[in-house]
Amino acid sequence: MSGAPRSAASQVTYPPLDVPKAVADGVWLVNSGPMNVYGMPMPIRMTVIAMESGGLFVYAPVAPTKECIALFQPLVDKYGPVRHVVLPSVAPEHKVLAGPFARAAPCRGATFWTTDKQYSFPVNLPETFLGFPGEVRRLPPSSRGLDLRELGLGEFEFEVLTAKASKESVYQEAAFFHKPTKSLLLCDAVVSTGIDPPEILLSEPEYRRALLYHARDDPLEKVEDTPETWRKGWQRIALFTNFFMPGSLVALD
Repeated sequence: MSGAPRSAASQVTYPPLDVPKAVADGVWLVNSGPMNVYGMPMPIRMTVIAMESGGLFVYAPVAPTKECIALFQPLVDKYGPVRHVVLPSVAPEHKVLAGPFARAAPCRGATFWTTDKQYSFPVNLPETFLGFPGEVRRLPPSSRGLDLRELGLGEFEFEVLTAKASKESVYQEAAFFHKPTKSLLLCDAVVSTGIDPPEILLSEPEYRRALLYHARDDPLEKVEDTPETWRKGWQRIALFTNFFMPGSLVALD
């Protein structure tokens, strides 16, 4: 390919999105195509809630691509601007998306919340280097005993799970409960995995190649591009990415 070399940023491509899917009155899910994490394609899911007090609450945001903003805009037009953006996890696949989303146009003026154990590796950089907006609010360990109305979160309850995952890392996740819709928001603590790959993993040849790759029993095996092979590859990916050996976790107060 001729011409000047492109910068690393210009070579980044983001996966497609599903149209926001209403799962309850005032609650939507947005499924992003997978990111490549440790060689595994991982779909990312964002939850959006229309707050009774006005505006939107965003949990675990996806990449703010033009497609994402276009799909998101009708919700903003109908229910008002984004009031809160929550990064509920320290996992890199969520952390790299939350900051850019919080800085996007629909979120300007929104409060950006994170758990308190955010980090970077191998060097623990300042959060401004992680793409977070200028002001970051820390979630307390629990909403119990707090007057969340002062924070604009009176419709919610939350708990933050913190555990020692290994010698070098901490697992953290904030679970939110939206009282008006009785919706429980979780990131990775609870996962529902079917035997067949999600449709979005079949939407691009690159994703299907990942399914074929992980379906092999031998490095040199050539597998057929069939639904049966997709299923086999998906089940192996799901097992690998979700087997965290919880018995080795140490809960931190």
